[in-house]
Amino acid sequence: MSGQKSNEMLAAVYEKTGVPADVLSVRSIKRPDVGAGQVRVKVAFSGINPTDVKFRGGRTTRPI
Repeated sequence: MSGQKSNEMLAAVYEKTGVPADVLSVRSIKRPDVGAGQVRVKVAFSGINPTDVKFRGGRTTRPI
């Protein structure tokens, strides 16, 4: 192992609304830079909020 961290990370993304199988994908994206006074946290598990499901499905128009 080289000890170097990759400049990329995996992310679940969607760029349009619709059925999960049609719009969700896991892809490699550029790891965000950490600024002064910030930290990066490695996420192992994440919950899904009902609002996330509504946005992905295109069922909400109210801005957050």
